[in-house]
Amino acid sequence: MPVAPTGLEGDPDFAPYVSKREVAFTGGIDGFISTANAMKNQQIIAADKVKVLELLGLQAGRYGSAKMILAAMGSAGAGAARGSTAGAAKPARLGKPSMFYTLAFPENIYVSQNRDYGLTSGDEPELQCTNMPAQAFLDGPLMVKS
Repeated sequence: MPVAPTGLEGDPDFAPYVSKREVAFTGGIDGFISTANAMKNQQIIAADKVKVLELLGLQAGRYGSAKMILAAMGSAGAGAARGSTAGAAKPARLGKPSMFYTLAFPENIYVSQNRDYGLTSGDEPELQCTNMPAQAFLDGPLMVKS
């Protein structure tokens, strides 16, 4: 069971999870993550949730929560996570998105010479995660947007 992200233990929105009254995540995380520079982008740092969704090109309808958490693993953290899950069968894998995924979405570019990660059209690394523990993504630097 995940705990509140580091530094947010006192946030009332996380109180039910800190006290273990509620389960924040019932399973692992499936999808795609990026080691993008969003956490360093001054526009994103200064923006509210609505503007962040716009800047990242995300569909607002998929993010109905009042707060949005942006977490940064960084290339070192992503590399460590990849190394620790490289030999693991499902669950808990982190790796390069398949060419079939990257070809299906125009924002992605498949670079066959690169075995570590896919690239978005913004030239940012992107990794595919399969049933990764939520806490792995909540331990890094965080920004909360309302």
